Amino acid sequence: MEFWNYILENFLLLGLFFAGYELFLRNSRFFVFTRFLFQSLQLKRLIITSEHILEVKGVKLKQSPKNCGAFSFFNYIFLDIVSHKNSKNHVLRHQLIHAQQYHGLDILFINLVQNFLWFNPLIYCYKNRIITNLEFITDHAVMKKASVKNLKNELKNYQYHLLSQSLAIQHLPILSFNHSSIKKRIIMLNKKAGHKLQLFKISFLIPCFCFIFYSCNVDDVVSLEESAEYSFYFDHNTSEKDLQNRVKMFNHFYESQVTLRITDTDYQNNHLNGCRISQKFKDQPNFGSGYQTTGLYTSDISFLVSYKEGKIILSSSNNYRIELDKNSNQIIISGTGNKE
Repeated sequence: MEFWNYILENFLLLGLFFAGYELFLRNSRFFVFTRFLFQSLQLKRLIITSEHILEVKGVKLKQSPKNCGAFSFFNYIFLDIVSHKNSKNHVLRHQLIHAQQYHGLDILFINLVQNFLWFNPLIYCYKNRIITNLEFITDHAVMKKASVKNLKNELKNYQYHLLSQSLAIQHLPILSFNHSSIKKRIIMLNKKAGHKLQLFKISFLIPCFCFIFYSCNVDDVVSLEESAEYSFYFDHNTSEKDLQNRVKMFNHFYESQVTLRITDTDYQNNHLNGCRISQKFKDQPNFGSGYQTTGLYTSDISFLVSYKEGKIILSSSNNYRIELDKNSNQIIISGTGNKE
């Protein structure tokens, strides 16, 4: 009795645990979705209420709220002109690339995925990687458009700009890009392309890939005469041409062992009624007498021709089995002769 009470108590506790866990999941999912919806409405309100400054290459520049860092979303750029007075050009170029390359789509997508997979810790790492990669792409594009003569000064000023951005007070989470990776971005900006080293790496990998490709495509093919089988069927509806084509295929398949020949074909009203099947095994000079088939049309009989264990085997539809033996070159007939 005590044992069953112990089981019942633990079962109830386990049920309460899972019920609480399910309730937690539902409430957490509701909280995450509500937060995402609230931020979307906040963005819409910001687009409507923010002061329009100018339009650059189809992208609208708007005054962002005070103490809010610069950010972009689709064809909108929000920028505090007063706060970014000294680095306005760098900020504008940076956010313009974000807008023109539709990086907002990537941010929106990863946030939507996060809403459904919020319980998976990997989604947060993946989100940070995506945002950091977008920043790398944008930084590279900004420096690519810089003047060659003033490239060093441009690079230095841009790095100062990144450092100042790290002191930004607040960003909208769904829209802005994470500035905690400032150190990585500066390292990437100063990293040389190293084209020769990259070329060397690629030239080293190509033969490795070729070796793997060819090693995975080794033809471990067993000879046809040892493993494969080929047979063909004929009845009164088989034409002379089709019959001879099937014989050719059979001979091609077993050319190193036996040669088959079908002669003396008898057609009645364009229907095959009989033929002679003869064979010549390997190392034999002449064809054997073979076997004469009859009654294909008048008796509605069909044949299956195959080769197995040194024998030509003719299996008829009326349960006859005719074997053209390799060793004795004799005909062995078995069966009832009754059609099912």
